[in-house]
Amino acid sequence: MTRQSAVYFNIRALGRRWHLSDLPEEWQGFHILAQADWNQDTRLTAEELLDVDWLSFTEAVRDFQRDHHLTADGKLGSTTLNMLHEVFATPNHRPLLHLGNIALYTPEVPTSEPRHEISFAATPTERRLVSLWNRYGGIIAQQANAYRVPISTALAVFHVESGAAYDAQSGLVIIRFEPHIFQRKSGARLTVKRGDQQNEWDVLQQAYQIAPSAALESTSFGLAQIIGFNAQDAGYDSAQEMLLAFQRSCEEQVKGFFSFLQKNNLLDAVRQQDWQHFTRRYNGPGNVPVYQGRLTQALNTIDTLIEDGAELIA
Repeated sequence: MTRQSAVYFNIRALGRRWHLSDLPEEWQGFHILAQADWNQDTRLTAEELLDVDWLSFTEAVRDFQRDHHLTADGKLGSTTLNMLHEVFATPNHRPLLHLGNIALYTPEVPTSEPRHEISFAATPTERRLVSLWNRYGGIIAQQANAYRVPISTALAVFHVESGAAYDAQSGLVIIRFEPHIFQRKSGARLTVKRGDQQNEWDVLQQAYQIAPSAALESTSFGLAQIIGFNAQDAGYDSAQEMLLAFQRSCEEQVKGFFSFLQKNNLLDAVRQQDWQHFTRRYNGPGNVPVYQGRLTQALNTIDTLIEDGAELIA
C-alpha cells in the first residue's frame, strides 16, 4: 500500500464514506481536517479541501491503526472509523444542519452498492452513470425488479434527475428549491443562485423562516428529486417526514420514487420508455423535449456500457 494510494482513498472517502462531523473531536485526524474548516461549520467546501494536509491526516490514520492493532494501511474505512468511535466512546451525534426545529444527521445508509461494480468509463456521461451505479445500484436494481421496470431504464431516470443522493461536501440530501412554487404557496418572493447546494440550503433556510410547510413543499429532494408537495404520493405523511427519511437513507429515496410511479400510474410509461408522457407528469409540460433528450442520451450511454461488459444485476 503506497502512501499516495492511501491519501487518494481518504480524499475520495470524505463525503462518500464519512464526513468531518463523523470523527471524534478528540482524535488528531479530526484536528488536521478542522484546520481547513475556515467557518467551523464541520462542512468542508471544495475551496477548504485544498487546504487539508492529506499526508498528515493519512499518517494520523496509520498511527491510530498501529496503536490499535489494525491493518496499518492509512485508509480511513469503516473498520477504522468504528474503532475510532469505540476508543473515544463518542459516536458523533451532532446534526449536520438545523432547519428550524428539524435536525438533519449524517445518513445511516449513504450508499447501496450493487453486486457487480463497473470499473471502466471513458466519457463524462459514462463516468457519472458509473458513479451512480456503483453507489446506489443495489437498491435501484432491487426496486426496479420488484416493479418490473428495466434496471437500465430506472438508472437513466436517476441519472437525469440528480445523479446523487447526498452532497459530497456537506452530507446533506441533494435539494432544489423552487421559488415560483414557494411564491404561489406563501406569497413571498425569494431568488436562488443555482449551481451550489450551499446556496440551495441557504435559501431553503430563509423560506423556512417565512413559511415552514410551504418551504418544504416547494423543494425537491434526493436522487429522484421528488418535490415536497408530492410527499404523500411517495409514501410519506408530509414533506418533513419525507425529508427526514431521505436524509436517513438513500434506499428510502429510491423506494419513494417507485411509490410515486405506482401512485401516479407512471410505471407503464417508464417500462415502455414513453418519455413524453413520463416527463410531462414528472418534470412538467414546459421541459418535455429537454428531458426526453437527456433520457434518450442516458439510455444510449448505458447500452454502450453494457456492450462493453458492464453488468446491471440486482
